[in-house]
Amino acid sequence: MTATQPVESPDSTIASIDDFRQRRTVAALLPSGLRVRLRPVNMEMYALSGGLPLGLRRLAGMETEEFNRVLVDEEASIDALKDVQDYMTHVVRLMVAEPDLSGEVDLDALLLPADFHWLLQVAQREVDVDAEGRRLWGVEPLSRWGTFRSEHGCPENCQACVRVQAAFSAAWGR
Repeated sequence: MTATQPVESPDSTIASIDDFRQRRTVAALLPSGLRVRLRPVNMEMYALSGGLPLGLRRLAGMETEEFNRVLVDEEASIDALKDVQDYMTHVVRLMVAEPDLSGEVDLDALLLPADFHWLLQVAQREVDVDAEGRRLWGVEPLSRWGTFRSEHGCPENCQACVRVQAAFSAAWGR
């Protein structure tokens, strides 16, 4: 291998569409220490395809004054909050590939609040690393480690740096 050849891990090649579907998830450590497998959720496509409940769409289109009236009206407020709760629960169910959270699984009994909140942050792309600090979607760019590599004095294809990159990236399909 020369310095100009990219270093590839043996499992980085997708051989087929079925292989792609199977390897589309990442292993992640939740804040509680539990491991799950996550699938990426395209929130824009989800919202545009009607994934947002009618109550939330209605709230999003309200002027501030009207929105404040809804919050003061106890019955309307309870309905609006129920829509938000149902939406957040649905998003978490979509994100978690393993274990299967579909059906009648009580997420309040299963997930700690910190885990639920973290999963929502991941779905909204506010967080892109798991509890171990490993990048969830994609590979940690070695360019972020430029100062270290300069001090380390390693070549472009340094196997130690490739192992560090793998350790800091949640590999697809693992």
